Parts: sequence; C-alpha cells; structure tokens
Amino acid sequence: MREKLLDLGAPCETEEEWADYSVLGDVEEGKLAECAFDQSEDMPVRQHAWRALASRQAISYYDQFINLLVDESYQLSEAVFTEDFLKISELLGEEAIPLLTQTLSEREPLRGFDVAIVLALEGFAKQDAHRSDIVKRFSSELGRLLPTYLANAQMVFSLVELEATEEIDVIRAAYTADVVNQGLSGSLAEVESDLGVDITGAEADETVNLIAKYQYLERKVVLGDMPAEADVYGKAEYFLQLYGSEATCDGASSVEGVLAMALLMEQLVPLEELLAVIWSASPDGGLPIWQNRDEEELFLDSLLDIQTLVSKQMAEQKYFPVGALRDPDAPAPTTAIEELACMSFTTWAFGVLRGFAQFLPEEKQKMSPWLEFEQQVTQLALHELKETIPEKAEDHPLIGVIGELTSLRLASQAGAIDALAHHQTEPVRAEKLPGRNDPCSCQS
Repeated sequence: MREKLLDLGAPCETEEEWADYSVLGDVEEGKLAECAFDQSEDMPVRQHAWRALASRQAISYYDQFINLLVDESYQLSEAVFTEDFLKISELLGEEAIPLLTQTLSEREPLRGFDVAIVLALEGFAKQDAHRSDIVKRFSSELGRLLPTYLANAQMVFSLVELEATEEIDVIRAAYTADVVNQGLSGSLAEVESDLGVDITGAEADETVNLIAKYQYLERKVVLGDMPAEADVYGKAEYFLQLYGSEATCDGASSVEGVLAMALLMEQLVPLEELLAVIWSASPDGGLPIWQNRDEEELFLDSLLDIQTLVSKQMAEQKYFPVGALRDPDAPAPTTAIEELACMSFTTWAFGVLRGFAQFLPEEKQKMSPWLEFEQQVTQLALHELKETIPEKAEDHPLIGVIGELTSLRLASQAGAIDALAHHQTEPVRAEKLPGRNDPCSCQS
C-alpha cells in the first residue's frame, strides 16, 4: 500500500489538484487507515492515505480525522491543512454534519481547530436544506459566550456570510460581552452594516486599537502571567513577546545591546526615541498600545534596571553582556574559550548595531573610532553565525568589542541613565513621535 501511495507523487496543495484515488483499486480501508493515522509514517504517504479515505466517504474514521486535525496540523501549513480538512468534510457528506456540530460543542477549544470546524459547517450551511439548523447551532454556540476568540469571530463571520440577519440580537450580545475578536471579525457596526440592519454599535474608527487589544488577549493566553521569579531580563523578555512585532528587538539581550549603545552617546537619548528603537527599529517608529498601565510601568522599570546595571559595569570597566546566557544543555566549560564558545552574543550584537544606526549621527558613523567599533560588532555577529571558534579566549571577537565599548564609554561626556529615571506616567500610545531635534513632549 505504501508503495502505491508513493507512486502518486507529492500531494498537491489545492483540493482541485488532488490525485485520482480510484487508481488504487479495491484497497481495504483498514490498510489506508494504517497509513493515514500512523504518526511514524512519512507525511506524503499519510496525506494521500487520509485523502483516499475521505474520497471513499469513510465516515467511520471521523474521530480519527478530528484527532488528525488537532495533532498533525503543525506538520503542514495552516492553510494547506485547513483546506484538506474542509475537503475531507465535504467528501464525508451530510452524515458528517451532526458529528461536526457535536465536536464544536464538546471538544476543548483550540485555535485553528475551532475555525476549521466552523468553516466546514458553513460549507454545508450554504445548502438550503441545512442552513437553518447550522445557523441555529452557530447562534447557540455564540450565545454560550465561550472565551474562544478565534472560533467566535469565525462564527460571526460565517453568520454574516450566510446572511443570518435573524441572529443579530445574539451577535450583539456577544459583542456586548466582549467575547468576539473584533480584530478578525470587524466591529459590531461593520457586522451590522454587512447584514443590512440598523447600526447600533460605535463606528469602526479604532481598528488599530481593536487589533492590538485582541492580539494582546491571544498572546496573553499563550504566555500566561509573567513568572513571579522573573528577573529584570525575564520581565523585559516577557513584555517583548506580549507586545512585540516583527520590527521589535529580538529578546532582552538585544535590548541590552541597544541600551549599551545609548550609554555611549555624548548627549542624552530621549526616552521616546529609545523606546521607538527598541520596539520598531526607528527613532520615529510606533510604540505598542499598552493594555495595562502597570505593565507599561513594569517594562520601563525593567529597562531602567538593565541600563543601571550596564552603566555601573561600564564605569567599573568590567562590563559583560548579561543577556547572553550559556546553553544549559551544553557540557560544563573547563576553560575560558569553552565558556565563550557555548554562549551566544549574536542578538546582543544586533541590538548594538541597531542602536549604532539610530542614535549616532551619520557623519560620526563613518569616522574613527566609531567605524572600527561597528566593524568589530559586525565581526562578532558573523563569527557566531559561522560558528567559528578561535584557539584562544583573547582572540574571541567579543573581547575586542568589550574593550572598544569601554573606551568609548570613558570618552563619552554624559550617560543616558536619567532618561529612564524620569519616564512619563501616562501610557505611551502608537503615534508619531518627535524627531531627533524636536522638543520632547515630556519636557526632558
């Protein structure tokens, strides 16, 4: 059986290009099931096998299809796997409807899992014979106000797609209870407009804030509360994951690099500029939309603590990147070069380079000793990316970087430590910040 499935070639991604599984002939469903649900089997074989089972309307394997959806979707892109499941549901036919509705009501909520089930039912609801029952099922599930933000948003979207104006009161109740991810489904006003009913909700003029709010809620579920034992680096790392974007510093070690670079400047780096570079890699970039003032204050305090630590060590000429931690799974080092070899300074180096590009005027970037310093930091990053190990500890690029950094710190006329000591108390919003030479809104 395995060889026959392999002969079909690589599985195509779209349902329109599924292989013709009738060429397999009169094959026992049990043999197909062995290939489809055996987690030790190669994914191409498994994918062909479960598609072949669905083509034979093997409804008896429904529970295993559901487990497949929950357990195996990570091995394929979400889009490809969802398309597979929707096609499987369609091929299983109307007998799958009560099973799908039961699954939606009884299984523990999961992200993509819920959405795939709702989409499958929506497909059946587009047939007049099943529309009324499935619309009522969506209304019932939405009425239970489960905190499954993705599923509820998809049910609202599906009710709009099915033009279910009769369920508008249930939809409004869900929005009032704040259990619908408006970043996905749109505001209540948008839903009411799409359904052609009277608009009772606020106009959709805060889309950015809504998206930020529900992104925060989703990440909060994944991350949980910040560990009570978290140190200042752990606190900074937590909030970077909770509020960060693709442009945000890659971890607390990178933030430390930015802060270290800020301490080398002759003039104070304004808080707004410092935060913008950390969060968005640009002095006039956007800041996170904080959902909790205490969280904002805690993040700012952690930055102050990190920068205080870095500044103190620099003043004592014994600075070492704290955020660059040793791999706990690596063998215990016995020499200085082994110690350096099993530690990572790449993210810290990229943080330094980020600060270098944003805080230092362009004319100085091309002058000695700044140019040499940038080259040394770049060499450190490339050294680790190439995984090269020098023979002597003093030959490690980090040693040269730290030495040059200390020299530049001693030569600077003023530190930037007070920038965080007097941070503003009002939450920072994602709006355009003052330019480098503009007056600061906090009067610093």
